[in-house]
Amino acid sequence: MRNINQKGLVAGCLASIVALLFGHTVGGLGMWGAVALTAKTPLGGWLLLLMIGSGLGYLYSYLGFNKLFGKEVAVKGAAYGVVVWIAGLIVASN
Repeated sequence: MRNINQKGLVAGCLASIVALLFGHTVGGLGMWGAVALTAKTPLGGWLLLLMIGSGLGYLYSYLGFNKLFGKEVAVKGAAYGVVVWIAGLIVASN
């Protein structure tokens, strides 16, 4: 059985894949598109964003944020989205 941090890593990876596919479909990744452009190829940009999203998912579970939001998966997912949004705002302001 996987521990909570491994589950956070997997959840972050899956959330990143969904976000990348959705962002590609609607035509933009927002501020994260600028981060992806730092890579030399589109595949490199996607891999960079996938690593960032996986790392944020791991960090989310490692710091115990997932325990603050009860057992509802939708609430935990929304909270993770807010954490990623705030991280994006911090990165964009620098």
